[in-house]
Amino acid sequence: MRAVVAGMVAGASSTAPRSRGVVTIVQWVKGMREMGCMTYRGEEDAEVARHWLRKVERVINQMQVPEELRVDCVTQLLVDSAHSWWETIRSGEVLRWRDFREEFGGEVLFLGA
Repeated sequence: MRAVVAGMVAGASSTAPRSRGVVTIVQWVKGMREMGCMTYRGEEDAEVARHWLRKVERVINQMQVPEELRVDCVTQLLVDSAHSWWETIRSGEVLRWRDFREEFGGEVLFLGA
């Protein structure tokens, strides 16, 4: 796990865009995928949604993705109806990781009903 993160940092070229010295979102998402994070399509199965969120959260914690980049990184894994859902939730606002978890959890509760 640390080797993946270290490799990401070491492999970042000096010309790669950086934000306050952290690796770009693209590089973080690539690392998340290498650690087993999959895309989420918005399946209508609450257990699938919970499993996806647990896996993603475990990986971003292990990789120590900076708090201010977590939502941007994780939402790159949302596709199809999940991406459409996110676009309606976001509505141009900048949301924190806690906000994303609350919104996603509410969606999971809806799926489980």
